[in-house]
Amino acid sequence: MVIVYSSPSKKRLDVANYDLVSKQFTSMFPEENVTSFLSDAGANSFYAVPQSIFKISAKGQEDRFFKVDFENGERISLNVQGQVLQIEPIGNGMIGINTASKPGTQEWVYTQPTGTTLPLLTFQAEDRKHFSGFLTRYYDPIKRAHALFLYTTSTDTLVISDINLQTGEKAIVAKDKADIRNVFIQPHIGLQAYVRNFQQPEWIVNDSTLDTDFAFLSKGDSFLSGVWSRSKDDQRWLVTHLTSRGQEEVSIYDRPSRRLTRVNQTGNSLIAHGPALQVRSAVVVSRDNTPLVSYLTTPADKACLQNNCPMVVYIHGGPHARDEYPRSPVIAWLVNRGYAVLTVNYRGSSGFGKSFESMSKGQWGLAMQDDVLDAVDWAIQTKVADPQKIAVMGASHGGFLAVNSITVAPDRFACAVVSAATGDLASFVEKVVATQPWLATDLYESVGDTRISEVKTALKARSPISKIAEVKAPILITHGGKDQQSPLSDAEAYAAALHAGGKKVAFAVFPEEGHGVNSPDTKLVYYGIIENFLAACLGGKSEPGALTIDKSKIDIRL
Repeated sequence: MVIVYSSPSKKRLDVANYDLVSKQFTSMFPEENVTSFLSDAGANSFYAVPQSIFKISAKGQEDRFFKVDFENGERISLNVQGQVLQIEPIGNGMIGINTASKPGTQEWVYTQPTGTTLPLLTFQAEDRKHFSGFLTRYYDPIKRAHALFLYTTSTDTLVISDINLQTGEKAIVAKDKADIRNVFIQPHIGLQAYVRNFQQPEWIVNDSTLDTDFAFLSKGDSFLSGVWSRSKDDQRWLVTHLTSRGQEEVSIYDRPSRRLTRVNQTGNSLIAHGPALQVRSAVVVSRDNTPLVSYLTTPADKACLQNNCPMVVYIHGGPHARDEYPRSPVIAWLVNRGYAVLTVNYRGSSGFGKSFESMSKGQWGLAMQDDVLDAVDWAIQTKVADPQKIAVMGASHGGFLAVNSITVAPDRFACAVVSAATGDLASFVEKVVATQPWLATDLYESVGDTRISEVKTALKARSPISKIAEVKAPILITHGGKDQQSPLSDAEAYAAALHAGGKKVAFAVFPEEGHGVNSPDTKLVYYGIIENFLAACLGGKSEPGALTIDKSKIDIRL
């Protein structure tokens, strides 16, 4: 199989063939000075064969370009003709990228059989953050060549654009109030189906010959989350369904017989046999009338109708990420332990368009924090949450919002669980920029430019570490010892300030972990600590058995 992975020795992403028997990697790029020139949108689509373009630079030599074909496991040399990097042949012409594009932009062109270069689309640097790019080429019924792109340059949300390669005519063939994602295409045939996902994902089928297949695969209470492979005769598909408990069920779908044969099921065995979940989705209107897509998940066997359920507000990180319906095994675990779980796509969350995402700029701890509190008010007004038993939990930026929640609304929350987070915005920006300078522009714009003394002072003043006296709720803090994205020193300083202020704080460091917990053994302890902390705070269930781990892998500070 072909995989893309992070190579610590090369300090970059690498591509390798991986032998499933010997478990050995064979790098496709042993050269130095290799950069990923582009990863097309296929990597984010179902059955669009992904490809990445790599550039190799060496002193005294012209740059060389290669394409990795993930379907066949091949590294293919690409040519540059007349400043056009040739990517994909079609109709005796060639789809390519103008190597003379302005810095930060990516101009796609089509060289027609006559030699004429037809401009297609130009992507700005911002577009690349939204997974836009080339999808596939195909011929229409009258043999005209077309190209499909995921596109967001002139639109707010991610759309699918169809371009006639003979005339240059462009048409948006899929658009919604949320980003178009999970595109289902057949290379060289075109768009067959896609997922639109505002409050919940929904398959939209363009190819009527597939109506019966998608109707069959969409039955039941689990969501068809992917069609990952198709046989050459297109009679068998490898599909996955996502259950409400956050488990992926992998099956082989036989189209002629309409039969699913289960291959495997992944997920946390801790929640595999728990009660079913009830998910309510709603668009919560914030105090400034911003629509916030939110989800309230409760045990299906519990009433939760008279403000009688303890609730965990589970805040996603990013901030450019999103909560979906249904998606998280962590939510299923918390519900299994007896809690209602509230998730909210606060401003800055991805998937709802560029304007919604940009609303987060300069609003760390301000309007984004208000969104979380407004969603909590909605959960109380919905007659689910017990106002006296609400915990807030998050990691990374979600962890910062959790810390800030018990600071700005100290009487609202019974306790907080915080992972991989900072309590000092000014320190966070300066330390991350010092170690990862390529993030400077984004952090200065989104959080605040700490090079300006007034901005730095304002960030420090509104940070949780400057408001220790306001905190009333007990707090559990965990952090990875090798975290490069959120400095451990910030968490240490915040925990020390809480301890010095006489606050109830528990602090655990996992020395071998980074920005998140990845080791299976460590995960069991990590979640065991959290559920016991929440049980003491909210009264939910917890595993009574002792959870052991090598002491070298956990450092209990407070």
